[in-house]
Amino acid sequence: MKTPNIASAVQLYYEKTEIGTAEIRELFSCGSNTAVRLKKQAQQRMAEQGVKTWDPKAVDLQCAYIAWGLDIDKLTAKLTRLRTLQKKGVLK
Repeated sequence: MKTPNIASAVQLYYEKTEIGTAEIRELFSCGSNTAVRLKKQAQQRMAEQGVKTWDPKAVDLQCAYIAWGLDIDKLTAKLTRLRTLQKKGVLK
């Protein structure tokens, strides 16, 4: 499993409240089996916190990021720093 693209992870976090297997596959550039395994980790976290979703096929995005160890504040800070460095021409 690959580490998610920072920009995609931040954008997804602020655009959606729930995600399904297709979005998980896209976020991690992984296959269906890995996406289902990640989804189950998120569902377990949701059960522990008593969180429900509107779509029974989806998982709560906030619970999912916590279950996967993705800290949105750190990702947002990294993305901001990355864009600053790109503007300065340090990175392409």
